[in-house]
Amino acid sequence: MKKYYLGVDGGNTKTLYLLFDESGGLIDYIKIGSCSHEAIGGFKAAEEEMSKQIRRLIKRNGLSIDLVETAVFGLAGADFDWQKQCLRRSVEKIGLKRIIMDNDGFLALKAGSIDGTGVCNINGTGSVSVGVNEKGESMQVGGIGDISSDYAGGYYIALCGLRAVFDQLYRCGGDTVLRELVFDELKIGRVDDFAEAAVKSLKNKDFVLKMNLMMEHAAADNDACTIRIIEEIGRGQGHSVAGLIRRLRFERRVHIILAGSVWAGEKFPQMQAAFSKTVAALTENDIDIEVLKIPPAAGAVIWAFEERIDQNIRDNILENVGKIA
Repeated sequence: MKKYYLGVDGGNTKTLYLLFDESGGLIDYIKIGSCSHEAIGGFKAAEEEMSKQIRRLIKRNGLSIDLVETAVFGLAGADFDWQKQCLRRSVEKIGLKRIIMDNDGFLALKAGSIDGTGVCNINGTGSVSVGVNEKGESMQVGGIGDISSDYAGGYYIALCGLRAVFDQLYRCGGDTVLRELVFDELKIGRVDDFAEAAVKSLKNKDFVLKMNLMMEHAAADNDACTIRIIEEIGRGQGHSVAGLIRRLRFERRVHIILAGSVWAGEKFPQMQAAFSKTVAALTENDIDIEVLKIPPAAGAVIWAFEERIDQNIRDNILENVGKIA
């Protein structure tokens, strides 16, 4: 009987449910909002959302859940073992027989690494670093907030930009071209109006994206304040990746994959330069760094195939996911 494979890439912003056949052919997919328990109101809400979408995907293709050979879930917020177990129990109720559950950072690693080893740093909505060494040992650094110095991601970049303007206006900070850009975007003219407008703006996802674009333009114009911020973010992520490399004791050259919207856009060359310099300074391993061009969601399906995958199947998966992600 024909076998099917399910891959779920559940980030803080959106989720991609992918159903493939055993040849690596795409059967169907659902692209929808977040299923992360951190983003939609807890584990029960995540369970209901994932169950609803998976059942919908299976039913509309005239299949039964028992035909799914393996299901891989890479989920934002799956940071600790107890969280992964809670999420696993949630999807077990659907009737899936073989489940792999981990943080969504591992999907980008599986997508970008031919042998499944190396380190991946995600810098998108949020940030996390994950690694798998030659022995198959894995580790995650970050993804849990301030305590792990998750000072990266689109929201944090926007926050830093507004903070730089606040510092200039109220705290004797240095000049930055961001002041004029932000005032124009928020349509304010008086200094006294900035603080309230800034607090409100950070709650708006569209503004966060626009603030990132303003930071990009400011960095391209060699704004010293913006470049300091961007380089500090790069160094911070470099420390996380270097820590992973040390703890996992890689035996050979380490392939480092950069993924997520901030890295994928390659809009902050100063950030990547600071990142690369930091990792090289803190590790003894030779390294090579690649910005992931493949949709991370493909890693969920590749992982589901595991030892059954060959290059043709891998190529089919990458081509099919690339068309929709």
